[in-house]
Amino acid sequence: MIRFILLQNRQGKTRLAKYYIPLEESEKHKVEYEVHRLVVNRDPKFTNFVEFRTHKVIYRRYAGLFFSLCVDITDNELAYLECIHLFVEILDHFFSNVCELDLVFNFHKVYLILDEFILAGELQETSKKVWIVSEFLLFSACVWNQKFQNSFSSLIAGNNMQINLVTIVAHFCCFQNYNGGANLIICLLSNSRL
Repeated sequence: MIRFILLQNRQGKTRLAKYYIPLEESEKHKVEYEVHRLVVNRDPKFTNFVEFRTHKVIYRRYAGLFFSLCVDITDNELAYLECIHLFVEILDHFFSNVCELDLVFNFHKVYLILDEFILAGELQETSKKVWIVSEFLLFSACVWNQKFQNSFSSLIAGNNMQINLVTIVAHFCCFQNYNGGANLIICLLSNSRL
């Protein structure tokens, strides 16, 4: 089980922290400080697995950010190392080469992605293709709900017809000039109905 996930820069600023166990605020700050001190000063030649109290920390550095997971001592280190890499790939895909500023200014989107990725301390999905499709649908639904609700409402009400999910995704792709990902999603969802 994942105890917590931390994204920290080299200076020790925590850019994202998600705890799956209850901790007091003072204990959270202490944990963040200890984990940062542990991973920043570690020689790059060593493994990315470190014992931490009665658990272990698995970390990976991307540019100036450290992605750290604290897991049970008996959990598979390599699986969680790949979990970190998959999370970074998903962020890269979503933010088009993610950087620290993306995490700072779009923290709500990062937490939304993380909450879909890890549920109650357990990894939910390991396929990048499934992830990209689900994230596209999640965020297209958010954008659709915010920006295009009136146009789709009039389309549905005016024609009094059944609109399937493919139509909504296709309209969203046209609005966003999203020609690349539209074909993949339309093929995958051709039988889905609202």
